Amino acid sequence: MRFMPHVMTSVFLCMCLYSVSEGRGDFQPQLNSAMQDVSDKYILLEETEKQALRKALIEERQRFCCFVALLQPVVTKLNNHNDDNLPI
Repeated sequence: MRFMPHVMTSVFLCMCLYSVSEGRGDFQPQLNSAMQDVSDKYILLEETEKQALRKALIEERQRFCCFVALLQPVVTKLNNHNDDNLPI
């Protein structure tokens, strides 16, 4: 798990709320809600990151395949040219 400052800050604030409200149960629902919200947003962020990485890798693979497809005729022509110049 990577360090995420905004997530850690939210968790820290929730912990502070909890420590201030010890002995009083009126902040507990807010704390639970905030913790759930942070957890949900973190999961959403991870999923968004996975999708973006997948798209970037697919795009990179497509560019490489295009490069190879364009380079292949050149390599073939050079290879045939070299074969023609070989001494018998």
